[in-house]
Amino acid sequence: MLQVYTGEGKGKTSAAIGAAIRALGRGWRVLLIQFFKPAPSGEIQALACFAPLLEVMRSKVQHPFFSKEKKETAQTRLKDEWSNMLSHIETGKWDMLILDEMNVVLTDAFLTWEEVSPVLRFLPEKEIIFTGRGIITPLERKADLITEMLKVKHPYDRGLPEREGIEY
Repeated sequence: MLQVYTGEGKGKTSAAIGAAIRALGRGWRVLLIQFFKPAPSGEIQALACFAPLLEVMRSKVQHPFFSKEKKETAQTRLKDEWSNMLSHIETGKWDMLILDEMNVVLTDAFLTWEEVSPVLRFLPEKEIIFTGRGIITPLERKADLITEMLKVKHPYDRGLPEREGIEY
């Protein structure tokens, strides 16, 4: 099944992590790949106890919105990283694949659908989860489940910064 967690509200990564915890609790092997997330994050530290069932890969590329790197440079670096990640995905040594913030990667055109969609060859035998704001049409058409997180009110709106243990 292909699940997508999107929207402007909080909880997209948390929903995917919840699915991972359920899967890990049943002995599934989970491959979690994160894009644009600064290290360290509390959820990854908490999940470390599930090794070797859980494997985490993290992109070293920061989104240009949060860094001084030009988009073209970040895009080239991300494509190189994706090539290595895709090789690892292609081993199929996982039962659940989480592509955290892949929606942003796609909507901001760091990677194309043609570059990402080969992971879908593992459907329906494996579970695949995409997270992040936005959704491109081909992903929306292919998804079995789409949940949109709606932001009604958020501390960021008042200028409050991220909080350790809550946002990361």
